Amino acid sequence: MANIQNVYVPMKVDVYLNYTNPYAVQFDPPRPNPVYLAPIPQPNYAALRLESQFIQHDIFDDVREPPLLASADRYRVTDARGGIYLHWSLPPPYRSAIAASDGYPDLAKEKARGGYADLQEQASDNGTALFRQVPTRWIIRRVITNSKDYRDGDMQIRQNTPTGTKQLYYTWNQTTSDQQDGKNARKTVFVVESNQIRRLQDIPASEDVEITSCPVIDYNQQNLQGQSVLGRSYAMQDWPQSGQKYISSLTAVRTANPYFADFQTQNGSVFSFFDNLAVSYNNSQWQLANAQISYSIIGYYPNPLQVDPLAMPLVPSQTPQDRLDACQMQLKSTAGLKASTVDWLQNGGVGQMRGFCAGSFNNIYWNICRTDPKTSDPALVSLKASVRFPGDAIQNAFDTAHPLAVGTNALDSLFGWLSIPGQSVPADIRAQLLRLQSYVLDINDNLDSQLQAEDLIATNNFVPTPCGTRYHFADPSTIQDGWLQNLIDRNAQQSRYDSLLRQYEHFKADMFSLWWKFVCDDGKSTTADPTTLKNAVQTLQGKMKNNQLLLKGGLIKLQSPAFEAAIQPSAEVSFYMQRDPTLLVAGLQSAWPKNINDKVNVRLQEQISPVNAPPRTDLNPNSLILAQLRKKVDSTLYSPIAQFWEECDRLSGADNYFSGYDPPANNSLVNPDFHDDKGDQWTTTNDNGWFPLFIEWEIEYYNIPWEHWQFAPHGDEGRFGYGLKDGVDLVALGLADDYLVINGRSPVLPQASAVLETALKQVFAKVNPDVLDETIPPTEHDPKPRDTIIDAVRKMDFLSTAMSGLTDQLITRMQGTHATPLAFQPGVKEAIIPQAILSKATSISMTRNDFLTMDSGSTTTPFASLVPVLADTSKYSPFKPVTHGQFRFTKFNIIDKFGQMVQGIKLTNDLLTDGKSMNDDRNHISHTPLFPCLSENYSLESFSQPDGLKGLANAVLRRADGLCSFVQLPPSINQPARVNADFVTAVVPGSSQFRRLEDNENPCKGYLVINYANASFQVFTTLGQFVREYSVRNGKVASLPFAPNAQLSADLDPLLQTLLKNFTNSSYLVDLFENISTTVEAVQANPSHAAESMLSILGRPLALVTFGVSLELEGPPLSNDSTIKLSKPAQPTDSVTGYDFAIKLGDRDNVFDGMYGFFTGQSNGSFDMDTFYSYHDPDPQKQPQPTTLKPFYIDPVADDYAVQRNLQYKTFAALVDPFTPLHCYTALLPIKQLVIPPWALQDGVSRIASFFKIGPILSPVDVPAFDAKKEVAEDYRLDDKTRPVETGTLAVPAISVADWSWLQPFWDGEKTRYNLLGLQNVDAKPRYEQPPYVATEGYLQMKKSFVAPDSPLGG
Repeated sequence: MANIQNVYVPMKVDVYLNYTNPYAVQFDPPRPNPVYLAPIPQPNYAALRLESQFIQHDIFDDVREPPLLASADRYRVTDARGGIYLHWSLPPPYRSAIAASDGYPDLAKEKARGGYADLQEQASDNGTALFRQVPTRWIIRRVITNSKDYRDGDMQIRQNTPTGTKQLYYTWNQTTSDQQDGKNARKTVFVVESNQIRRLQDIPASEDVEITSCPVIDYNQQNLQGQSVLGRSYAMQDWPQSGQKYISSLTAVRTANPYFADFQTQNGSVFSFFDNLAVSYNNSQWQLANAQISYSIIGYYPNPLQVDPLAMPLVPSQTPQDRLDACQMQLKSTAGLKASTVDWLQNGGVGQMRGFCAGSFNNIYWNICRTDPKTSDPALVSLKASVRFPGDAIQNAFDTAHPLAVGTNALDSLFGWLSIPGQSVPADIRAQLLRLQSYVLDINDNLDSQLQAEDLIATNNFVPTPCGTRYHFADPSTIQDGWLQNLIDRNAQQSRYDSLLRQYEHFKADMFSLWWKFVCDDGKSTTADPTTLKNAVQTLQGKMKNNQLLLKGGLIKLQSPAFEAAIQPSAEVSFYMQRDPTLLVAGLQSAWPKNINDKVNVRLQEQISPVNAPPRTDLNPNSLILAQLRKKVDSTLYSPIAQFWEECDRLSGADNYFSGYDPPANNSLVNPDFHDDKGDQWTTTNDNGWFPLFIEWEIEYYNIPWEHWQFAPHGDEGRFGYGLKDGVDLVALGLADDYLVINGRSPVLPQASAVLETALKQVFAKVNPDVLDETIPPTEHDPKPRDTIIDAVRKMDFLSTAMSGLTDQLITRMQGTHATPLAFQPGVKEAIIPQAILSKATSISMTRNDFLTMDSGSTTTPFASLVPVLADTSKYSPFKPVTHGQFRFTKFNIIDKFGQMVQGIKLTNDLLTDGKSMNDDRNHISHTPLFPCLSENYSLESFSQPDGLKGLANAVLRRADGLCSFVQLPPSINQPARVNADFVTAVVPGSSQFRRLEDNENPCKGYLVINYANASFQVFTTLGQFVREYSVRNGKVASLPFAPNAQLSADLDPLLQTLLKNFTNSSYLVDLFENISTTVEAVQANPSHAAESMLSILGRPLALVTFGVSLELEGPPLSNDSTIKLSKPAQPTDSVTGYDFAIKLGDRDNVFDGMYGFFTGQSNGSFDMDTFYSYHDPDPQKQPQPTTLKPFYIDPVADDYAVQRNLQYKTFAALVDPFTPLHCYTALLPIKQLVIPPWALQDGVSRIASFFKIGPILSPVDVPAFDAKKEVAEDYRLDDKTRPVETGTLAVPAISVADWSWLQPFWDGEKTRYNLLGLQNVDAKPRYEQPPYVATEGYLQMKKSFVAPDSPLGG
């Protein structure tokens, strides 16, 4: 590897100082609430064995909790495990992955560009994520500088006596006669081989394998798991360099453990190293007792050309800079680089890169005892370790303040925390943040969007599931005859095709589920007996065959090339599912680097300290370790490693002491990232390692029957949602027996305060400053409250994580790392199924093809018989298709990367219980309760009466002290679903079947405009042509100013014709006019696309539309995956299709909603146009009430799939504001919006030229005589291109002449004819013009559109 540019990739290094029991008797400062040092958890790889007595849902058990009052696991603090634990965090590029998908259609090219080496046991081209290889050789150097408590250069060592009853101490310093031994001990080098694999039977019993290696999956020994370990450490002089066994590749996820790269207790000698601080003195082993220590760690690849993402060959036209970019890396600076190097990076040429992952941690203060070195027996002196444990503060917070919040997402949880007075956030900041809550999720600078924010917050509470494609015409002007029907057919075919694809994915999971039950329940008495399973497999095989025949049978019929070129695809509306609740822990600071999502700042070898030290001597320890290094590594490695050591000495201050020189000043040196923010230094407060990694939680979920819930207004703003019915007392109902114990492990995410800071900055940048000043007004004390809030938020410490797996367990599925019947080999696309598995599965008719379908269907595992059913199986089922209940925590443990545990709930023998033990299955062991703060979405109702319960939370179990530890989960569907809210039309006129309108079809049936001046409705066609005017005052129908157009009336949409027939009923017309007028008054905000001048004079145009709503499931209704026999009677709510869910159309109080009222659809396809339902109708019987929808799923194999889907619509005709969306609320799914497309408004509303009759007007001059050549035709328009020519002007007072024209009538003896006059504005001053005066009547005609001129809809 000639012409190498060595690239240093920075790593974050963390350390944990483990003081063992004999020496940790006291700490300075004391530890009243110590974080617990948990046992080292070992993966249960035996659970990967495909036998019923071994197989489990997850090979990783929870970290074992402490016994009562314990502060550390006794095995973690044995003398042999005392020392310093180092862990290095892999940089982000080694944690990212690619897979074959739409995002990477050419996977081979992307692998080559991004430095991905496909050496994994599981081939990447089968859809599995492919990670970059990581370095497998790590050189660790330990440097001992000086002790804080003694003369410069001193260090103390200790040695146990043979009886172990006394410690001998010895102090090395520069004046002692054994200076050579002391110098030799000061710098020591170790080597970690991360990819070395060993069998347990080959490891000597004296080795503590739990800390020197880590368990690993042996892909070649399916049924001999748990017998091998990965990783090994050596002192450099003992490193054999060859003759060992190695795995073929190593990535961040090699052990199938999601926390493998970061959990130090499970990656020993792979990404971490244990230093027992042993030193050699007088031909025996001693241990450091008091010293200041620094470590440097550098990792490399023994075979870089094959696996190093930077050294792998560049693809054609790729430059070194391009490779850095592809690996999410960038040069931190070009300082110190030669011009030729910069040119080579940007343009390429001779040479290549090689990557080194490098990090350090400096000046660690290790102190077993504080003694006088002259004391003959320091063991008699009080022993104290001066170290601070940051986790203790979090443990103290849980013991005293319960710093936990639960919400639907991180921000929702955060605002739930802020809503409780007395938190650590200052009261004024808390109040201001709560006032800003409605802005943080919608930052468009207009009133419409600000008003929407409150409701749209709920949209972030759901996880979308993409579901396919829908087509539309790219250019509607190119549509030819017959093409619309072609588009309707194409979208119907595509919908069915997409549903078949989704169905097949469910079939894959079903096949895996059957196999899992077959393995788990082998020899057990369950519902999954072999005969039942065999029948189920055969039925599923038939369904999968039919599915594939349709998918491969040309379901989508191609049309003419012109048609195919005219349509373009877009994403179909997604299905959604409620997110699992989000936990937020206040006061818990993230240990992840703040720039973890940014490109990694790398440096070249030219940019670090040069090797320019004076000549080494035998008394200089550097010469000894450099000599060792030169013997152990080749010349291409020696220089970058030695130069990195020199830099570490410079940054830690060690070099000045040891070599007696100061490195020359060099402004071109570029320091590593973690040195800039002192992330590589032992803190001045002696903080021990603390890196929260994940949270293990357990809850008791209590089901509250469906009949006790109602969809009704809640909260101060009356927003609709689900809550308990009035008068329901859950304790009196006795619901404590229908419960599940659910547990999970959730990764700790970066702090929610960072998310809030980003959101607030966007709000402050885009929302009108005047509006913000009203919300958070400046004061003399705080003239810049926005800056104050940002500063305060930046200082907040919050960590959040989702309760992943909660919903899965409610539907009897489990997450975890588990066995599958498939194995993969490098370069082989198709999975390998061991013959033993195939042979056994033939008893239930499973074939090789059945196993091959399971590749993407094994994300979760069914309960089968592995999860016990705690509730009475004669009454209750563990399967909950819909969530509606309450839960409380029975375990809440925060685990850090070194195995430290903060317990939110502790064992106790003195607890005020909730009326029952928090864990009846644990021999009635009592636990301290946990009282989380709740967001509004998860809050419990409180009793308003009777007096004995007033003010108490309505919980399933009631505490004697009135406190509540429960969280309420309102109803949510436990599988992806969506609200279909679409503009619809009858498939054929008069049909009861309605179909969804295509994007290029106009949903408007016509328009109504209120003419306030004449107290009338003016009716217009879809294209904006005037039809009729209906007067409310006298109930007359007028077609003025022109005669009735019989053909136009005949061509009206039948629905509009039906409505106009009802207009002949004067009482109907008056009621509708008053109803709509009241609604207009209630809507204060004008839509952003509407022209305010027209709305203020004529009122809003209303569109008549028809729409349908339905509730569709993404896949077949789920069923119980527990195989434990139940004897409970069947109930409708055993399936999601047995529920009737409410949906609310429009909203009375939300001014941004476009619903003015609706007419209900009939079973025969018609609409009841006699009753208009409006939120502002004085008659309560005519005010809309939520309607109900039943979830449905149509099997796409059925030939009438499209027909059956269409029949699910519940239809309505409605009068809506064409500029404002209509909203559908379910509280189960995101708010659904129905919006009239802009092009339809351009064709219709923008052409409406409304008018009103005015006069008589007294004028001193006569109007111009009728000009037949300039007669105004009935279908004229007033736009600039086609407006008629004016024949003169008419003077009128106090009117904006720019907005209006005058239509002057003339009678010719047979009919009325019209000319257009301009208007001249005159003031109201008397002028005393000479008579005669002329009185004239006519029509003021709009010149401006209802559409605002600056609107994207046109003007």
